[in-house]
Amino acid sequence: MLFTYIDNGFFRPLGETENLEFVDVRIIAATTENPKSNLLRTFTRRIPMIITLPPIRDRSLSERYAFIETFIKEESHRIGRSIYINKNAIISYLLYDCPNNIGQLKSDIQLACAKAFLNYRSENTNYILITQGDLPSHVRKGIMKINQYRNEVEQLLNFNYDVLKFSQYK
Repeated sequence: MLFTYIDNGFFRPLGETENLEFVDVRIIAATTENPKSNLLRTFTRRIPMIITLPPIRDRSLSERYAFIETFIKEESHRIGRSIYINKNAIISYLLYDCPNNIGQLKSDIQLACAKAFLNYRSENTNYILITQGDLPSHVRKGIMKINQYRNEVEQLLNFNYDVLKFSQYK
């Protein structure tokens, strides 16, 4: 039905044999698959435009930091409290091999925020602090790449504090 609509601009509702439905829509799709794969070839010959975004592994550290900052601020806003994060945890997020893409990074950050929030509630502390122990194990491994990227990380994280604060407010 989708291909019929893309090719002809109309479709028949399921079970219908007589009436044609004409609609004017724009189809926007995203995938992490290779556009040259067999299944996607049937779409790409019908789609007039393909926009390729680089995967997170090909992004600069400053771009990765911007994503990390955005996602932590979103979590801070969602729970209505400021979130503090250990410098080593930020470095781990910057340097780990993200197995998928930006959605995976966001999910990994949400998981660490949830663990830190649980610690905050169970230990009755006055602040939410994300430490290395709150990170998923595959994220923690990122800190092991610090020697390769030390200069870039130091330039990016141009501060002398061990903890960063991400506030729910701008």
